[in-house]
Amino acid sequence: MASKLAEKAPSWVTRILLPEIAEIKGELKNVNSRIDGINTRIDELDKRLTDKIDSNFVSLNSRIDSLRNELKSDISRVDSRVEDLDKRLSSKIDSGQYQLRSDIQDLDKRLDIVQRLSVLEAKQREMESKTR
Repeated sequence: MASKLAEKAPSWVTRILLPEIAEIKGELKNVNSRIDGINTRIDELDKRLTDKIDSNFVSLNSRIDSLRNELKSDISRVDSRVEDLDKRLSSKIDSGQYQLRSDIQDLDKRLDIVQRLSVLEAKQREMESKTR
């Protein structure tokens, strides 16, 4: 009985299992085909995203370089203006110090003259009081 069952098994397998196996095989091919399509779309999307990101980085780096150059230019202008203001202020301080020195010397001379004049007036009064 076992041998009859063994002889019939291949025909049973062929009739029942082979169509099922063929159907499963077809479904697996379909799934593999879909997976290949998805992989292809993922690869395409990955390439597009990579290109877009690279393009954005290039654009961003270009903008950063442009801003860096503008900033350097602005800093140079500010430095130049500060130097100019420093020169002008130094010049005004120097001329102001000179003028202040000159004014002090003039005041010294005037005070000296006022003192001498006061001494002379006192002597004159003294002489006038003696002559009277």
